[in-house]
Amino acid sequence: MENFESSFTSQNKPYGKIFTLIQDTILKNITNENSVFVFPTDIDANTWTEQIITSTHIKAVATERFIAWDNFKGSNIKIRRQQFNAVPSLLRKIFAMQIIEKTAVAKSAEIKAIMEKGYTYPRALNSVINGIDQEAAAILAEPNNLLAVEYMRALKKFSSKIKPFTTKRDTAAHDSMTPVNGYASATFIRERISSGISGAESISEYTTSIWAEAVAAAVRNGETADLNRL
Repeated sequence: MENFESSFTSQNKPYGKIFTLIQDTILKNITNENSVFVFPTDIDANTWTEQIITSTHIKAVATERFIAWDNFKGSNIKIRRQQFNAVPSLLRKIFAMQIIEKTAVAKSAEIKAIMEKGYTYPRALNSVINGIDQEAAAILAEPNNLLAVEYMRALKKFSSKIKPFTTKRDTAAHDSMTPVNGYASATFIRERISSGISGAESISEYTTSIWAEAVAAAVRNGETADLNRL
């Protein structure tokens, strides 16, 4: 990567300034997950990806954020259909996240009014957002996504240095009543516990033996809470 940098700095001064400008711009925006860096060619995009992770304090980047202009342009070709424009999935998710964040603040009074009718915050927020952007509403419809959004809003609000990352859930779905490959949802486990001692004892195959034994003992001693009141 030394040769890459010298190609800008060894010829004449303006090129050195260009190199510094590009690198400073990337470093300034790299922590903003909404930023996408577009370069003239794939070679440039790949080279700058390597430059950032090998020659700066940044040690890992999402390669899909460094793309060539032709790919960026091609994926943004306007398709006139129902007055909507097609954009890449990544950009749509970015837009959706921004919509969720802005709506949660701008429509707080409307959301509160819906909650006063007996609806939960997730359902109230989803109802409002569904009238604005259905893709954003679909993101919120996925269990735990709203929690993740709220965590990220809090991190942004307090300028936290915590870096969030996602882990794909590829076994039992949230609230699923069917275990998959030895994994069960919390809803399934709670239902087993609520069914009595035999059910409580049967959760050992889905959790640690120590915890399963503690739960079974609590059920035998009548020390479990009424889940309907939580």
